[in-house]
Amino acid sequence: MSKSIGSMIFLLAVCLISAPAFAQIGAFSNSMDIGDVGAAGSATAENIGEGDFGAILYEYVIQASGADIWESADEFHFVYMEVEGDFTIFGRTDIEVGSGNAEWAKSGLMARNNLTPGSAYAMSMFRSNMDFIPQWRDEQDTDAASSGDDFIVPADQIADYYGEETTYTAALERRGNTFNYYYVSFETGERVLQETHVVPDMQDPVYVGMAVTSHEDGEISTGYWRNVGIEFRSFNTYETFSYPEEAVGTGLDALAANGGVGWGGDWTASGANSPSALDKKVLEAGLVVNQPDPDINEGGYSLKITGDAGDGIGRVLAEPETAGDIWISFVFQEEGPAVGHWSGMTLYASDGSESSFIGKPYDSEFCGIGNLPDGDSLTDVDYTVPNHFLVRIDIEPGAGQNDSVYMWINPDETDRLDTYDTGGPHNDEILDIAEFRLRRGGAAGSSYFDNIWISSDAALPPAGAGRVDLTFNDPNRDPAIPVWDVISLDNIVDAINSGETGYGHDNGNNHYLVVTGYVYDGNVARGLPPDRMSGLNGHVFGPYNNADLQQGLKNSVKFMNNEEQSGPFTFDMVPTGQYRELRASATVGNGFGALKTTLNYEDGTTEVVELHADDWYRDPSDSSWQFADVRLLIDGMNRLGGDNSFDDRNDPAVNEDKAPVNPDKVLVSVTLELDPDRSASNPGFNLYDIWALPADSGQTDVVDWSLF
Repeated sequence: MSKSIGSMIFLLAVCLISAPAFAQIGAFSNSMDIGDVGAAGSATAENIGEGDFGAILYEYVIQASGADIWESADEFHFVYMEVEGDFTIFGRTDIEVGSGNAEWAKSGLMARNNLTPGSAYAMSMFRSNMDFIPQWRDEQDTDAASSGDDFIVPADQIADYYGEETTYTAALERRGNTFNYYYVSFETGERVLQETHVVPDMQDPVYVGMAVTSHEDGEISTGYWRNVGIEFRSFNTYETFSYPEEAVGTGLDALAANGGVGWGGDWTASGANSPSALDKKVLEAGLVVNQPDPDINEGGYSLKITGDAGDGIGRVLAEPETAGDIWISFVFQEEGPAVGHWSGMTLYASDGSESSFIGKPYDSEFCGIGNLPDGDSLTDVDYTVPNHFLVRIDIEPGAGQNDSVYMWINPDETDRLDTYDTGGPHNDEILDIAEFRLRRGGAAGSSYFDNIWISSDAALPPAGAGRVDLTFNDPNRDPAIPVWDVISLDNIVDAINSGETGYGHDNGNNHYLVVTGYVYDGNVARGLPPDRMSGLNGHVFGPYNNADLQQGLKNSVKFMNNEEQSGPFTFDMVPTGQYRELRASATVGNGFGALKTTLNYEDGTTEVVELHADDWYRDPSDSSWQFADVRLLIDGMNRLGGDNSFDDRNDPAVNEDKAPVNPDKVLVSVTLELDPDRSASNPGFNLYDIWALPADSGQTDVVDWSLF
């Protein structure tokens, strides 16, 4: 099984709160005319039914004038939201030409740098007769372009907007500055890649949504859209080396049959003498301290590689990663000598070439990054004791030494993107990352690896970011109500069998499988690794070094619709400072939930925004969800395989939501209260973490802060 938690999808339903300047249109934050149109456009989101957990299904009706989306300046109506990073937007559309141009009225999915008429953009579009055409503008205020008539797909080859089996008819995918244009085949129902084009001037974030023009300025055409959704580039691949005890000792056979999620294959021998070396016992006691209770952690092992001639193992990703940020986290220890010896993790490209080496470089007395074009980049950290390695690799398109490798050793809550211990910008040349090899050579001894995690989502927030200190210090809370709600499991049977004591959220325990990497399904450990290794998008889900928790795993603040647990409760901003945005991670049981969020500024003023999340049962394949502006960090459904063994229990979706902050004021605290009018009837809102982006005007100094 090689299922990834990545490629999370949400279908855009309804979100009714936003910044005051925005005019919410269904799931999207705003709509407006772009350019000097001859007649005002408009957009509505028509209720066409009810989706899961009461979410509203919409058909978007966009009326637009405008001369065209073409040449050096556009005129059209745009329904949009701001999107960061790589994504795919998809949907199905129809056009009512009306008094617009009978040949070139347009309705399409668009990503654009800004809201000026001459912005760079990419668009998967349909014209009046529903032919499909890829289109783009490479730079601000330059002429737009397309691939020409040879790349026009006739309407009769494209899935029907009104077809009962039609989910969507077009898609636009971003990977860095490369855009892929897709239509859906009428004959097969499958997505077809029609064009790939690089838009060199595209920035991040961008405005993404639906664009309609009549191609007759002053006249109106109407575009209809349904099933509009966004799929973020988000993959998480990991291996905890946690196996039942009886699997230990068989080396490669045990590794090939067990463990991990998101890989493209099993562990294989990597190195001249690997097969004989792996005949030895390779699974040893785990390197990570304070792991969960033995009832959960039956097999808390680490991988042991022994030998002196390049011995080791390798494993490929589901597909090569060719652009953007890739985060790698693992625990490493080596017992060999400093001189004449190397040991660690080596990254290989799809063409077999070797790039960065992470661990103990050759002849080094310390941990570091090896195999860089300009030489090793070292720390002063002892490699003979267990250390947590966190590595960020930024792959930029194009040839040359323009890729970047950064490394943190034993990161903690004070670390940010700018606090790396070694490495730096533009220090490597990497084609792509396709395989990870754990190897050693040059001297006798053993090396040890544990809790490997690879992700597209950042493990650390940016420079200057702060946190909301979720230590519960509100005197209004009943002391009998637990401050934290364990995000873990009582015991193994809670995860495998329904109806057991402590099962699910129905009895208030809320024991969820989020950060536990030590629960088995068919003798396979599938949970996420602990500590910052399971941090996604700068959030922290599982510090294993919290001695106050019996299971050693991070908890959440739990809000419920009762007098004791609904709030309002106030939490300090650490450090106080100027910020522009809050980002929260949460899981909600029993339906969707929303927190009324009051921002308390140093000058005594306040501002009310909202942080919300969908139900933990959220599944990318389902039809709709209540809040469309959340990012799905962890897919709640079927993380353990294709047999549905964990569907609908103990396997939550983790949502990220964001809310604006006034960047001109100093934020000192945040007051949170469950909003019953914006939530399901009895949700269990589990809030893991809130961090804040620094204001554009300057960075807030990093100081020590604590989650507890």
